[in-house]
Amino acid sequence: MKEVIKMDTISLESIQESILLAAHDKKNDLRQKNPGIEYDAGGYWAMIRNSRTGDLRSTKPASSGAAQYIWRWLRFHNGSDTCMPCTDDFGIWEDVKIEVCNEAGINPDGYLRYDHPVMQVIRNKVKAKKDRLDIVIEYILMDKYPLKQFRGAGRWAKAGLF
Repeated sequence: MKEVIKMDTISLESIQESILLAAHDKKNDLRQKNPGIEYDAGGYWAMIRNSRTGDLRSTKPASSGAAQYIWRWLRFHNGSDTCMPCTDDFGIWEDVKIEVCNEAGINPDGYLRYDHPVMQVIRNKVKAKKDRLDIVIEYILMDKYPLKQFRGAGRWAKAGLF
């Protein structure tokens, strides 16, 4: 038989403690499934944090497309920005395009049609990079913002848009 919990016995502290324990378990799970995730997360966090306060910076980092992608999603998830990050991967596309074009001996500044053979290679590499960065984002959320995760998505859900 299910145990019924009365709402007046639940405190904010107990809810927060449960969330923190779940975040800790999730971090451990991510560590086991993705070796090196702590190193990746630490490196990206150093690029996107405010050196004075130690928290997430308020302006977009100029360092790399990957750092910009992580910064944008963290700002959305922790509630700092409420706009959906629709153009979040532009920097990743540019980084990967330059890398692939240089390997193929093609001018990266030139125009590539969507059906160019190199474009499929770029698409695949961008998807793989975004998949890895999404794990880094999840790890940083569990590490730095366990009580504020998914605030931006929650606002969209309340509006019935997500």
